[in-house]
Amino acid sequence: MDEFFTDEQLRSEDIDTLKERLHPIFGGYGMSVAFIDPAQTRLFRAIKWDRLPTIVDEVSCPPLKLAKMGRLNRDGEQVLYCSRGIEPPLYELHAEAGQTYAVSEWVLTEPLWMLNLGYHRDALHQLGGVVNPSRRFVNPAVENENSPNEILRRRIALNFVDDVQRGSEHRYKQTIAINELLASIPFPFQTDDGVPRIRRIAGTVYPTIRNYGAGDNIVFKKEFVESSLKLVRVQYIMIQEATSVDRGYRTREGFKFTDTTVKRLIQDPTAKGLRRANYTKQRGDRKHWHLKPENEWVILPVEPIVSEELWNSCNALLTDQSVAKRPRTRRPVHLFGGITYCRCGEKMHAKGDKGKYDCPACHTKIPMADLEGVFREQLQGFVTSPENLTSYVALTDQALKERRELLAAKERERHTVSAEMDRLYRLYMDEGLSIDEFRRRYGPLEEQVKQIDRELPRLHAELDILKIHHISREEVFAEASDLYARWSVLSHEEKRTIVEAVTDKIVVGTDEIEVNLSHIFPPEMAAIGQRSTAAV
Repeated sequence: MDEFFTDEQLRSEDIDTLKERLHPIFGGYGMSVAFIDPAQTRLFRAIKWDRLPTIVDEVSCPPLKLAKMGRLNRDGEQVLYCSRGIEPPLYELHAEAGQTYAVSEWVLTEPLWMLNLGYHRDALHQLGGVVNPSRRFVNPAVENENSPNEILRRRIALNFVDDVQRGSEHRYKQTIAINELLASIPFPFQTDDGVPRIRRIAGTVYPTIRNYGAGDNIVFKKEFVESSLKLVRVQYIMIQEATSVDRGYRTREGFKFTDTTVKRLIQDPTAKGLRRANYTKQRGDRKHWHLKPENEWVILPVEPIVSEELWNSCNALLTDQSVAKRPRTRRPVHLFGGITYCRCGEKMHAKGDKGKYDCPACHTKIPMADLEGVFREQLQGFVTSPENLTSYVALTDQALKERRELLAAKERERHTVSAEMDRLYRLYMDEGLSIDEFRRRYGPLEEQVKQIDRELPRLHAELDILKIHHISREEVFAEASDLYARWSVLSHEEKRTIVEAVTDKIVVGTDEIEVNLSHIFPPEMAAIGQRSTAAV
């Protein structure tokens, strides 16, 4: 998230200073405001209470001495925090079992103009919520919105829904500064019939934080509480049981999603902007549906929620996992079963009654005892060779070094490109660039950052794998150093475990055997892990 202020600035500077810092950034920012319709809005406010309130002031704006700084109010500023629906305010208060709450219900007596902040799609994703196209409150774009304005609108929304934890209340200074500055911007309020008569901002609507943006919080200035809100009733509620909000969303019927359903949703191209219609057919008799031929499908373009690259990447992972998930087979009984191949390419099978591995195609044979002896000598020869060990350490260290340098270079490149994007944005806001020139320069940089962001996770993963493999190989070396002495006393199962751990493939030729130890060694070491010896 591109924050407006550092944590140190929020700790040390006052709200008015922060507003002064925001003012040049917000210069020329265009926004739209909406009004709340009394006929469609019922509001709920919850406060922790040990008895049934007897006067309106007890459930209205908090007393002056109790008005602590919150997301939208300074210390000592009286505002009314409420929500659409009875559950959101209880989530926001971290309601616990055994506690009692006074939940007041309010209605509007007239429509009011409101700021709506935090409803950008990316902000709701940041909260962990789902973007519902039918959501009544949205953060709308202004007419003919340009790219810089959209970028700033998104940035404002992301910073506004920052989840402030207990003990970090100083971070509320940022949302207060944003809200106060935007509320002070002159706006051409409508004067038509049916719209608010008071042409001033009465408060702010924003997504609930504690239940991941699923509800709406509404905050009113005290003067509008007194002029335009009416208390309907108060409920006295005791919480019998409190459960945390489940981030794993459920189906329409309230059931948990199954693996099959999640897989189907990931594979559905609607997410990337292509909705399928007329593509399934019921089998009848309450059986499952099946796909129709693709030439009968109807494809409709819709607004995507993820990029095509991300959709393709996720589906590629599913395909890889499906291929990797093969049926389990019986573990080979013989020591080198399943990894021994003939020079002709066929897998060799053990003939237990003859004590040999045999190729079914060309009938090349090798006694089991001879193959075990060759394997033992080759493994011992590699492990005890100072030259091999030195080469291995040098190669793995070099691979780690190169991967670290590549990752650092990519991170520096991203920092440089991001700094240039910020410079162009500031230049545009200072009217040093036209909108066309800004788009021409900014667009390629934005695409470059996206490409780097797609590559960085892969580089991090490759580096982690190299580190893990480096450690595991060292452990294998330590264990294998005395295999020659212990091999004769190991059980068959212990020997088989070692063979599976360190051996990729054994190839039997007419007068030589290649033992490929590439499971322990990096690709550059494959030649070192292969030796030839006579076999009869």
